[in-house]
Amino acid sequence: MKNVNKKIKAFILGAVCLTLLSCGGLDQDGIEELDSDMDGVINTLDLCNDTPVGVKVDTNGCAIPLIISEGQKLYDQHCLACHGDSSGNSVTSGDALIAERCDSCASSDLLHAKIRDDMPFSNATSCDAGCASEIAKYIFANFDGFDGLPPPKAHTVTLEAENGVLEGKIESNDGSHIRAVSTNGINFVENIGFDNKIGFYQINFAIPGRYSMVVHYASGENRDLDIESNGETIAFSNLNSGNFNSTFSQAEKEFTITRPLINIIASLDSGQAVNIDKIVFTLVEERLPEPINCSVSTVGGTPLQRLSSTQYANTVKDIFNVELSASNITLPGDERISDLFKGNIALPLGEAPFEQYMLAAEYVGKEFAKSDLAAKSCDKLYINAGGGEYYDPGQNYYIPDKYFSTSNVYSVDVPIKGTSAKELYNTTRWHNAEFSYAVPIASGTYKITLHFAEIYYIGGDVGGAGKRIFNVHAENNAVVNNLDIFNTVGANAGHNEIFNVEVSDGVLDLSFIPVVSDPTISGIRIQPVSGTPEACISRYIDDLALQVYRRPISAEEKTELGELHAELKAASSTEGAVAGLVAYMLQSPNFLYRAEGNSSLGAYLNGATVDLNDYELATRLSFFLWNLTPDSVLLDLAKAGQLSNPDVYQAQVDRLLSHPNYLDSVSSFYAQWLGIDNIESLEKTRSIFPNFSAELSNAMRRDTLDFVTDIYSRSESRFADLFSPGGFTYTNHPELLNIYGVSSDGQNPTALPRDERSGLLTQPSVMAVFAHASQSSPVQRGQFVRERLLCQELPPPPPTVADVEPEPDPNATTRERFSAHSVNPACASCHALMDPLGFPLDNFDAVGALRTTENGIDLDLSGSLIGTDINGEFVGPLELSERLAQSHQVQTCFVENWLTFALSRGIDKRESCTVEDITTRLINSGGDLSLLMREIVESDLFKKATNNNREVN
Repeated sequence: MKNVNKKIKAFILGAVCLTLLSCGGLDQDGIEELDSDMDGVINTLDLCNDTPVGVKVDTNGCAIPLIISEGQKLYDQHCLACHGDSSGNSVTSGDALIAERCDSCASSDLLHAKIRDDMPFSNATSCDAGCASEIAKYIFANFDGFDGLPPPKAHTVTLEAENGVLEGKIESNDGSHIRAVSTNGINFVENIGFDNKIGFYQINFAIPGRYSMVVHYASGENRDLDIESNGETIAFSNLNSGNFNSTFSQAEKEFTITRPLINIIASLDSGQAVNIDKIVFTLVEERLPEPINCSVSTVGGTPLQRLSSTQYANTVKDIFNVELSASNITLPGDERISDLFKGNIALPLGEAPFEQYMLAAEYVGKEFAKSDLAAKSCDKLYINAGGGEYYDPGQNYYIPDKYFSTSNVYSVDVPIKGTSAKELYNTTRWHNAEFSYAVPIASGTYKITLHFAEIYYIGGDVGGAGKRIFNVHAENNAVVNNLDIFNTVGANAGHNEIFNVEVSDGVLDLSFIPVVSDPTISGIRIQPVSGTPEACISRYIDDLALQVYRRPISAEEKTELGELHAELKAASSTEGAVAGLVAYMLQSPNFLYRAEGNSSLGAYLNGATVDLNDYELATRLSFFLWNLTPDSVLLDLAKAGQLSNPDVYQAQVDRLLSHPNYLDSVSSFYAQWLGIDNIESLEKTRSIFPNFSAELSNAMRRDTLDFVTDIYSRSESRFADLFSPGGFTYTNHPELLNIYGVSSDGQNPTALPRDERSGLLTQPSVMAVFAHASQSSPVQRGQFVRERLLCQELPPPPPTVADVEPEPDPNATTRERFSAHSVNPACASCHALMDPLGFPLDNFDAVGALRTTENGIDLDLSGSLIGTDINGEFVGPLELSERLAQSHQVQTCFVENWLTFALSRGIDKRESCTVEDITTRLINSGGDLSLLMREIVESDLFKKATNNNREVN
């Protein structure tokens, strides 16, 4: 049989040779005589100059020699594993590269650019421009559907209207819509218009470049139509075909499309009517993307950002000491800045979210005004030292004692000579060492009255002159020296010390310093110097606005806020004025949004990349590393213009990284990156997991975040620590301990077996979230690894495939139930990327509990990695974790996700050079997590801004 096969192959090859000769393509002398046993010539035919070739038949039936070039070798190295061979066979994932299924194959140049910038899937940086060029040539010369030639460059996208009369306000229920149809067979989203607009979203322009836009319309009067395309408006004026129902006329404009998917909106003035038949976009001139130039720093567009709900709540707690919770206020929900992270770009606010902000602002204003002393100090502020609230005989209100350092209280009930306000002097605050008050008031000049009475050292063996002598300092300056109350006025007698003091930092500091023993104080009066309450409230507004707006206010803003305060105070009270002022400021865009680019605003608006000013740097630093507004230290440095000084900046980065607030920001990142931020809504089948509850799921999340923050709290924290075997659990929750299979002493972290758990990948929170309600899910867990750890975007399932879990089978394992993915052609290519990463994690059930069997059957935990820099077979979660910890790709993905979180925006592909630079330094440092934070905040991406509506420079 073997000899028969050889004869058949010899006949076929001989026929090929004769065909080549009869078509005049080759000299017979150039054909090498076949070996008698056919060894070594089955797959190639050696022709002229010993060049191996393939064979292809042209339109005349003649065979064409196809050189097996460097391009084929590169294709086999970078592309074959995912896209298959030139006939579309052996596809592991993605589409076979045949012409009708390749959106990027409109020209060899376009395909070259696509490969250069985005391929291969496993590592987009491993095939440079030369490599990409060779692969593109090879595909166009050899792949089915190309016939050796690229398809024509002409590219047309047509928007065809159905019920497309644009008249008045188009409601979502009136059936008016636009169907977008592309000539390359791709159909895109229908969308209903509003406010006299119809939106055509995600129109596919496979080839960027200059397009002709032709509008086919009918109108009985002159009408104007605007077509908006991602910030550019193309205006059509005086459209009039003579009759609304006549044959359609057309108008034409040209504009440039730089992205493959864009948003287009057609808009009319209210009350106008134009009958739109279709809008046709035709490519006039192709514009190929430029290769990424890593010698030039590129900063992606910086969107105007609105505070997230967490940032809003943290900020009002920090500035106003007012807690927001679901029980007292509801903030607008957060949008997405990426598939993983929450954030708010500057989309228009609807009526409902604006009302939520209004209610929140009013609540914060009222709560703050109850306790705010700074504004009240612009009228007067009295403190009953050592006592509670008190009205003296003149109805002056003394607030309960507060703002003191460690000290004691002493009280009596005796008459006080020289005053009818005995209750004020019958309580005193004292200490046997120095103590102090730090009273928050507006900056300005104040008259301070300190009330004293000797109610303890009043005579006898423990009393008399010389027993209590002390000094008083105000704002670090001596204002009272060697005060002996008994020697001055005697026992149980009132004595006042009065002086003026200048407060410049928003806090009145009073220190009581012993000379002999036990300084004391009975009451404090704070009054603005006569004639300056207006100046006081002016400084108060300056101080408050600086905190709220994160920058100094302009003269116009100050006048506006001052007039508002005066109007509110005249209509109500000081407290009412403060409440209204705060509510007004919290509803301002200056608080809700984070504007940037003000250092060179003109250049920024024209598309230039500009340095952040000091206040913008302070804001970025604080919202990134602390998840709240900048504190007074950052704002003071910004005011002095010092934060942009590299040494000062680095010192502040160190300060922020060493503060507990930093761990709150770390927790926020990991909760979102790992997908456990909404775990409290997770549900499991109660009949299978009767003990699963919201309380348990929250304990899971807290335990995962404790695991992470413990790593970040160490003097040396490493990337590999996130995947290390064993580790600890920090929980005392009995059900979670049961899931881990360990017990706790209730005091210390509990060690986990090194052969069972390995860091993030085996956290019960992660395993529970990426599972079905009744069973584990290799698909979701494999997708978790691909998308969140490797940053590999997976296509959605085909529309005809339902995303449902298989029915439980008491006689099968999860691997067996999910095996249909590998035999269904519609599923196999994508699931080859996910399932082999999910099956090795199947020793954790749907709530993350360890198991070795399922339905009495031993689990098969074998798996494999393809399309990565850590390809190969492995067994179980520990081996998978070990590979992930060593992967350059995983660390690159980690860096990209941290940058997305830090910048509150997606990362532009042209910023990949910065991502790779930071990744390299992270790897070279041994995975130093602290160094990563410093690299991010020192990068141009963090310290510069580019207008989001302009092209990246």
